[in-house]
Amino acid sequence: MIVKTDKAGLHDNEEKSVYMELVFGNGERVVLSEESSQYEVRLQAGEGLSLCFTGEMNEYASQGWENGDVEVEVVYSWDIEEEDPETGGENVSQIDEGQRELEEEEFEKEEEPKIINLEEFRTSEAVIDSWRVDEDGQMLSEEYIIRNTGESAGIFTLSNLVCRAGEESGILVKGEKEEIEETEERAVYVEMAFGNGERAGLSDEKDYIVELRPGEEISVCFDGKMNWDGSLEEGDVIVSALCLWEVKEAADEQNNGIDKGLTDQKEDEGGR
Repeated sequence: MIVKTDKAGLHDNEEKSVYMELVFGNGERVVLSEESSQYEVRLQAGEGLSLCFTGEMNEYASQGWENGDVEVEVVYSWDIEEEDPETGGENVSQIDEGQRELEEEEFEKEEEPKIINLEEFRTSEAVIDSWRVDEDGQMLSEEYIIRNTGESAGIFTLSNLVCRAGEESGILVKGEKEEIEETEERAVYVEMAFGNGERAGLSDEKDYIVELRPGEEISVCFDGKMNWDGSLEEGDVIVSALCLWEVKEAADEQNNGIDKGLTDQKEDEGGR
């Protein structure tokens, strides 16, 4: 894999190449490379700084992309100022209090959703294996915005929806929320939630199908519940789905589209 430090020509060949940036909430950005780089910022007592990683990969690479192909490694340090002349050395306690408040609000804090641009989308498998968990055992994945930025309507399909536990996690995945309270073993229940309020359990026997016209979008995330106090390691609970985007022909756009909602797979195949 080639790590590029600019986007020029990234999508013009079949090289397995990627461009990555570290983006901070204050608007500053750092381009990542295979060489080390450094970023430093001074935070007043109670202040926080958000950051995320963003980038692009060459979707035309001759070798397909797989989980684990791209890894970002960061070493961070925190140096506390011994004394501030304006506060008489109260920085440490103020920072500790601010940190506690940030930790309490972390789960409820709204994160930037991931945008899926359907104009550039190809059939792929989506895998969600990282979760935020609050003190009540509520689980929440990242939010995804699926947006039709093209000039034609199309059909977006989520199929083969499966929730499974990691091989060494010792966790049971239940099909009904009530079932996790009926066992003494560690168990979870996960379902799919849409921005329009619709919710659905996960089953490989059902598809979610939606027609999106140019400019339309839907939001989706996965949430659930676990029956023990603690946290989830990455890969303990895995949701996977096959994602398909089919652009409708101009003649088809005159016909009625497929309604949003859940349908049995057999009905889907017969109705397409």
